[in-house]
Amino acid sequence: MLRMSFKTLNTNVAFRGRVLTVEEQEVLLPNGKIKTHVTVRHPGAVIIVPQTESGSIIFTKQYRHSIARELLELPAGTLEQGELPEHCAKREIQEEVNFKAASWTELGILHPAPGFCDEVQHCFLARELTPSSLPQDEDEFITPQELSPREVDDAICSGLITDAKTLACLTLLSARKL
Repeated sequence: MLRMSFKTLNTNVAFRGRVLTVEEQEVLLPNGKIKTHVTVRHPGAVIIVPQTESGSIIFTKQYRHSIARELLELPAGTLEQGELPEHCAKREIQEEVNFKAASWTELGILHPAPGFCDEVQHCFLARELTPSSLPQDEDEFITPQELSPREVDDAICSGLITDAKTLACLTLLSARKL
């Protein structure tokens, strides 16, 4: 693979929030020109496919204010400072769908928006589910919803599931034929 030479000349923090930082970077391009690039720094996240013994998948129904509507998504969450993805996944499945899993399989990683964001999303399959809950975050109002494999396919085809991380994680699961 050909690797081009890009060099960061200067970095300015334009915004620092609770979860995200936005940087403006002056970048020297391989052609000698200089361009300002904006990068969103994100600590990373996990996405979990909680699968029951019957093959159904447990989703979350959650209001997303940025798009002003409810979405049907896989449970997911942001990594805390220094937290391992596996630990985050085990916490999030209990917070969002009220289960813990005895069996965990890594499905891979996603780069949801590499043109402007450094976030890495870690995807997991969770099986051998048993009821167990942790309190939801104070700003989360989540309703778990179990769908059979056929209902999942119908929800994707009908446009009910439009969340990119959910669609990509389900694709990873399907490709691995687990």
